Amino acid sequence: MFNASVSGSGVNADVQLFGGAGITITVDAATGNDFASIQGNIKELGLIPAEINVPIGGLLVPLTAKLSQALDITSGFSAKNSVLHGEGSLDLDGSIEAWYHAGKGWNIDKPTATVKNNLAGLISGVSMGINSFVFAFSQRLMVGVGALGFAAGPYVDILTTLTTLKQSSATWLDCRQATFEMSLGAGIGYSMPKVVATVINAVLELFGAKPIPPWGSIVALPKRVPLVTRRDMIPDKCAGQ
Repeated sequence: MFNASVSGSGVNADVQLFGGAGITITVDAATGNDFASIQGNIKELGLIPAEINVPIGGLLVPLTAKLSQALDITSGFSAKNSVLHGEGSLDLDGSIEAWYHAGKGWNIDKPTATVKNNLAGLISGVSMGINSFVFAFSQRLMVGVGALGFAAGPYVDILTTLTTLKQSSATWLDCRQATFEMSLGAGIGYSMPKVVATVINAVLELFGAKPIPPWGSIVALPKRVPLVTRRDMIPDKCAGQ
């Protein structure tokens, strides 16, 4: 369900998602003989090129639902020939609802999130050094007015982050730590085709102006709403508080 309006009193927007869902993240990473910790580790952040656009009709104006996704990957390997595996999953039950009314601010209804397993118990690997890996996955669903890749309207986004850390296999204490975090954001945003953003940014560059992303926020929730914050260690407290 979605609703958006602009009047003399300001901007109003609502978006609501129904139904059960779940999220599972699995990470497998390794280094080879030629690995060097300074140049070999990665830190990447970027949009996933595939964007899902679903026209949903409209009698007077075109409406569309757009799903955008982004990844943030950071590795922290410290030795050659290392292997690291980690995974985490949770179940979501209930609806996600976010609305913004001029003069009243934001209201967020969040679902119940359940993590079923000890995440540290799902970490494995072999290495002569300490290894870590951070995998963050952001999904944003916007329902708004637009066509041909352009749209503007209310959105909700979910950011899920899995962090895995494993002590060296050469130590007497096989310390493993995993964190699983999920938070909810919302706002009123815009989206445009990436090729259009590239052309606009080429023009802005001529005037020394900052580039604009293919999607962004016009009004955004000031602070993300936490859904899950989970930290597991085996043995207990081996990585500190």
